[in-house]
Amino acid sequence: MLVMSWANGQGPWRGMHLPSKTEAMTAHVEGHATLFLSQLLLQAARDCAADCDRVEREEFELDWPQSHYEISMRQAASAVVMSAAALEASINEFYLQAVAGNQTVVSSATAAQVSILAQLWEALEESKANTLAKHQVAVTALGRRELDRGSEPYQSASNVFRLRNLIVHFKPERDDELDQQAKLEAAIAGKFKPNRLFERAPGRVLWFPALCLGAGCAAWAWHSIYAFHLGFANAIGMEPRLAAR
Repeated sequence: MLVMSWANGQGPWRGMHLPSKTEAMTAHVEGHATLFLSQLLLQAARDCAADCDRVEREEFELDWPQSHYEISMRQAASAVVMSAAALEASINEFYLQAVAGNQTVVSSATAAQVSILAQLWEALEESKANTLAKHQVAVTALGRRELDRGSEPYQSASNVFRLRNLIVHFKPERDDELDQQAKLEAAIAGKFKPNRLFERAPGRVLWFPALCLGAGCAAWAWHSIYAFHLGFANAIGMEPRLAAR
């Protein structure tokens, strides 16, 4: 098997480069290649967050509507989606390395534990287990204590996925009958500052999407996912797959 991963978290996004044919790969050649995408996705989230922050800093003192307020919202939404995608990709990569028989997936794991992880993968896929549940199963399979669902960074990571789902599976709600949006606002509105570009907007401004999707939300999303990943890696004794570059 030929295993490829992005060197130094780099890839085809702004400020990043595609690795050469000899870069970022380990040569276990059996006619196959496995690409790792998680770091690329996290970097995409960080880039979107940086763009969002730049727009808000440059235009928050301008009269409403600013030229790029919609870009700020789009970039924040992208940061949320890419952050969640990065964590999902990283845990899938983790299990599939075990399926491939990679005994170094966790340096402290025994061959038997790696085999158990490999066997669990099919069951997790068949049951359509969510991303955070896959992490919990891995922790348990490796004989470690479960991650605390009621504290950080688990809570914020869970809320990033809730916000991702609200964006990706959006169902309009009347502004006087908000349900899902109101519940999510109660859970995370205090975690980050609202989009500053809407401070000058006239009339009533709804929390979602206007106030929610801004630079504060974008930064919170990728930081929360990264913190969860670090907590998972520390819990199982694994070198982190994601890096905050």
